[in-house]
Amino acid sequence: MLTKKRLRMGTSDSVKSPTNQDGTRSWDQARRLRNSLAHRRRRHGEVYKARDVRLDRIVAIKVLPAHLSENAQLRQRFEQEARAISSLNHPNICTLHDIHLRQGSGGQAGYDVDVDFMVMEYIEGETLAQRIARGAIPLEEAIEIGLRVADALDKAHRNEIVHRDVKPGNIILTKSGPKLIDFGLAKRRVTGSSESDASAVTEQKPLTEEGAILGTFQYMAPEQVEALDTDARTDIFAFGALLYEMLTGRKAFEGRSQASLINAILSSEPQPIAELRPTTPSRLGRIVRRCLAKDPDDRWQSARDMVLELSSLSDEVDAPSPMAPASRTGERLLWTLALMAVAITGVVLRHSGTADTTRLSVSLPPGHQLLGGSSALGRIASFDISPDGRNIVYAARSSLGRQLYLRRLGDFEAVAIPGTEGASMPFFSPDGERIAYWAGPGLGSLRKISIAGGASTKIFDGNFRNGGSWGPNGTIVFGGPQLSRVPEDGGVLEPIGTTEPNSVFSWPQVLPDGKEVLVTVARRDHDRIVVVSLETGEARTVLEGYGSARYVSSGHLIVHDVPTANLLAVGFDLAKLEAHGAPVPVVENVYASPRGFAQFAVSETGVLAYAPAGQGGNALIWVDREGRASEAWEIERGAYTHPRVSPDGSTLLFLEIQTTGASDSDILILSDGGEPVRFLSSPFRELSPIFSPDGRYIAYVSDESGRSEVYVRPYPAGNQKWAVSTDGGQEPVWSRDGRELFYRSGTKMMVATVRLGSSFEADRPRHLFEATYFTDGAHPRLRRRTGRPTLSHDPGQRRRTHTS
Repeated sequence: MLTKKRLRMGTSDSVKSPTNQDGTRSWDQARRLRNSLAHRRRRHGEVYKARDVRLDRIVAIKVLPAHLSENAQLRQRFEQEARAISSLNHPNICTLHDIHLRQGSGGQAGYDVDVDFMVMEYIEGETLAQRIARGAIPLEEAIEIGLRVADALDKAHRNEIVHRDVKPGNIILTKSGPKLIDFGLAKRRVTGSSESDASAVTEQKPLTEEGAILGTFQYMAPEQVEALDTDARTDIFAFGALLYEMLTGRKAFEGRSQASLINAILSSEPQPIAELRPTTPSRLGRIVRRCLAKDPDDRWQSARDMVLELSSLSDEVDAPSPMAPASRTGERLLWTLALMAVAITGVVLRHSGTADTTRLSVSLPPGHQLLGGSSALGRIASFDISPDGRNIVYAARSSLGRQLYLRRLGDFEAVAIPGTEGASMPFFSPDGERIAYWAGPGLGSLRKISIAGGASTKIFDGNFRNGGSWGPNGTIVFGGPQLSRVPEDGGVLEPIGTTEPNSVFSWPQVLPDGKEVLVTVARRDHDRIVVVSLETGEARTVLEGYGSARYVSSGHLIVHDVPTANLLAVGFDLAKLEAHGAPVPVVENVYASPRGFAQFAVSETGVLAYAPAGQGGNALIWVDREGRASEAWEIERGAYTHPRVSPDGSTLLFLEIQTTGASDSDILILSDGGEPVRFLSSPFRELSPIFSPDGRYIAYVSDESGRSEVYVRPYPAGNQKWAVSTDGGQEPVWSRDGRELFYRSGTKMMVATVRLGSSFEADRPRHLFEATYFTDGAHPRLRRRTGRPTLSHDPGQRRRTHTS
C-alpha cells in the first residue's frame, strides 16, 4: 500500500492539509485535493511525496492526470520516460522503482487507482536553477557538478537514450551529489535519428498540456531550434549552456523575445567566461566553447569526452599550483612580477623545528608592474592569496593604467578584473569569492567586488589605512593610527581599542574565531606583534622585535625579522594566544617596503606569496621633451618620492621613506653640487612637500596630530611651523601669485588666503565645493593662465574627467 502527499518538486516542503500521523496523506485524500490545491506540475504530471508502507521508505509518485492520459502522444511520452529511467542505474540519475498503467501493461498489480503513475526515488534538495539564482557557483563545486552530470549523460547515451532537456531545473542538488531528472523528452536513438522535432519551437510551458514543446529555449541546440535530427551531441550543447550558467550566473543565450533568442542560439556567441569570471581556467573556457559549437560535428562527440576533460581539469584545480623542476633541493625559480617578484611557497612546518618549502615560477604578463600599497609609499604589499591558496590577486600598472588582476595558480594567465581601475591593497574575503580593495581619492574608498565579475560596491569612504583583513563574522578590520572596523556591507566606522603615541597599527589579521585580531604595532625604532580583542579592545603583546605577522592553520605565526629580511615561523597557541618555541627559518631575503613592512601574503593552507629582496630603490632623473632620461644627481638610489623643483630651478625637494618601523618619512633638500640635507625629520608621516612661488616657504602634510593636516615651514631654516588646515588636509598646492593655498579635505576642496611676508600668515580656510576628486600624481596641478588647481573628477567612481 502507498500513501502520499502533494509536494513542491525540488524541496522538502509540502502543501499543508490533513495528514496521517507519519506526515503523509492517504491515496483517497490526495485524489480529492488534487484539483483544488495550488501545486507545481512537472513535465508529464503531478508529483507527490509518498510512503511505501510495504518497504517502509519515502518515494516520489509522478502521476499523469486522467484528462491528460487521454492524449495518446502525452501518454506515450509518459511511458517513454518510464522506460528510459528503468534502463538506467546510475548514482546521479533518478531511480525508477515501479510503474502503473491504467490499462494493465507494465505495472505492478495491487494499485486500486484509475490513473497512470510512476513510483520513483524521492530526492530531497534544491534544483541547480535555484542554486544559480543566488549567484555563480564556486569553481571547484561547478566542475564537480558538471563532472557528475556529464557522467550521468554518458550512462544515458551508452544506453541509446538522449535526454533532450538538460537544464538547471532538471538537476537536483542533494547531499550525495546532483541528480538528473525528468526524462519526459528522452528518445532512444543516439545518432542518425530520423525523428523530427518539429514541435520544438514554441515557448516554454508544462509538457503535460497540449501544444507543449520539446525542450527549453535557452538550452536548445541549433538543430533543436530548427527541428532537425537530434542525437547525443544535442545534450552536449545543453550541457555547455548549463556549465556556462553555473560559472557566470548568466544564461549563455538570452533575448528580449522568442525571435531574438532563437537568433542568438543560431548565430551569436556567448560573452567569454573569462571576461565575466576572471579566475576561470582558460582550459575550462575552451571546454565550454566547444560544447556550444553551432555545428554538432564541431562539439565534443560524446559525453565520455567531457567526463575525461573535466576529470583531468578537476585534478589540476585540486593541485595548489603547477610545479616546475627544482634547481636544487627545496627550491624552484621565482615568479617574477616586473620590477618586483613574487614566489609561491608551500610551507610545511614540522615539530622537528624545520620548515620544508617548495617554489614555482610563472611570469606576469609583459608590461605589468606590481605596485606596493601606495605607488609612492609602498607601505603594504599590494597582492593577496586566497584562503585556499589557489588564487592570487594583485594590483599592477600596465599600458591601460592601474587595476587589479587575478591569477589562478593552476593556470598560466593573469586576467584583469573589470571595474577595479585605480585599485590597490586588495585582500580576499574568507570564502575567497570576493575581494576588498582601496580606490578613489587618496586611496580613501574601501570597495568590494566578486571574483566572478560584476559591479563593485563601496563599503565606506575614508583615509588610507595600513592593510586590511576580512573576518569570518562579516567584519573588515584595518590599520592606521588606530585599529578600526566596518561591516562588510557598509556602515558606521568603529574604532578598536586605543591609540599609542608615535605608533601605527599595521597588517591586521582577524584570527579564525573572529574574536581577536593579530596586528603589528610599528614605531620608528621598534616593532611588536600584539593580539587585540575585538570585544573589549584590550591588547596583549605576543612577540617583541618582529613585525608583519600572519597566523597559519599549522599553529604558527609567520613573522618578519627586519634586520635579516627573513621570514620566520614561531609556534602559536590559538587558545591561549601565546607564542612558544624558537623561531624557524622559512624564507630568506624577503623584500620589505621602505617602512619595513614585509611584502608577503599567506593562505590558510600554508601557501606563501612573497616578494624577494634586492629590488633596489628609486633614482632621481631628468626626462627631456623627447623622453630621454638621465640621472639628475649622483646619489645612491633610495626610497625617494614626491620630487619637486624650486621656482628658480636650483633646488630639489623630495621625500625619503624611512626603512624601519612606523609610518614616517623625511623631507630632503638637494641643491646643485651638494649632498641631500634633511629639511624635516620626525617620527611622523610627511607627504606632498611643495615650494611656495617665491621659494621661501614649504607647504606639506603631516599626521603628527593623529590625522593628516596641511602645515607650512620657512625655507631654509625650517624652525617654525604654522597649521593651515583645521579639519584634515591633503595635497596642498599654491596659487601662482602665492596669495592662496589650496588643499583637499576628503571630498571637499578648500582654500586659505595667505600672506608671505617676513612671517607667514593664513586666514581660516574656506570651503569651495565638494565632489569626489583624485589627483594625477602627488598633488593638484595649476593651470598656467589662471593659476587655479586642476583636479580629476570622478563622479560615482565611474568616468574620469578633468575639471578646473
